[in-house]
Amino acid sequence: MKYFLLFFLIVSVSYAQTGKIVYSSVLNFGGGQVNKTKNNLFFTKDASIYQPQLKRNNKTEKDQNTKEDAGNNRNVEINIKVGTDEIGNLYYNNLHSRTITCREPIYNNSVLKYYLYDDNASIKWVLLDEFKGISGYNCQKATTTFRGRNYEAWFTSEIPLSFGPWKFSGLPGLILEVYDLTGEVYFSSEHIQIPFKNAESKVQKPSVDTILEHREFIEKSNKASSTVIQAMRARLPKDAKLVSSEIKRNGIELEYEWDKE
Repeated sequence: MKYFLLFFLIVSVSYAQTGKIVYSSVLNFGGGQVNKTKNNLFFTKDASIYQPQLKRNNKTEKDQNTKEDAGNNRNVEINIKVGTDEIGNLYYNNLHSRTITCREPIYNNSVLKYYLYDDNASIKWVLLDEFKGISGYNCQKATTTFRGRNYEAWFTSEIPLSFGPWKFSGLPGLILEVYDLTGEVYFSSEHIQIPFKNAESKVQKPSVDTILEHREFIEKSNKASSTVIQAMRARLPKDAKLVSSEIKRNGIELEYEWDKE
């Protein structure tokens, strides 16, 4: 009986350090098309992986808005929502290496290709003496500025693992809600399952795609965006006057550490 109790205790502790959280994310950049998705965070005591709940229709879409300014000039804003393959974007967070391995696509010449890069950025949080309940957990507020955006997050020390949605991590507890102050980025937990016995098989580091350095990936992505703009410029009517073809960063990340070099 003693051996049985010991075995049961070990299994219970192991399972208590695993879980699955379903997050709802709402991204609305620059007043364009609102992108609402569901995503899963699977975690163990050592690592986590954040991945989308993929839909069947994941094709690349183009959203074009035309506005007239005070000088009767037509301003055309084109937003391209890049589709996905059957796997989608992945964010693998290893607590021991303190590295997030990211799987993201680049859309170039009508071809969608995925790459892997390691993001070693450290998010510096400020903990505040504010609390609220989320899904039955007592959560504390924290703030940070990360790559061009100011964020507020709510984490719970009742799940003392430094994970969260997307690349958010580094707090003394799991992040259940995080948003930027412009309202363009919002993640919130909808369902929490602890323990989750299949977590070990879910939390695997992605390894089958081409590996790039982080900066190399961003520069390659920017170059692909420039190619898209050049192709659109070539299709303009002969009497059209191109006032500006500025490419603006309008994703979650608006700037990077090397921009200040």
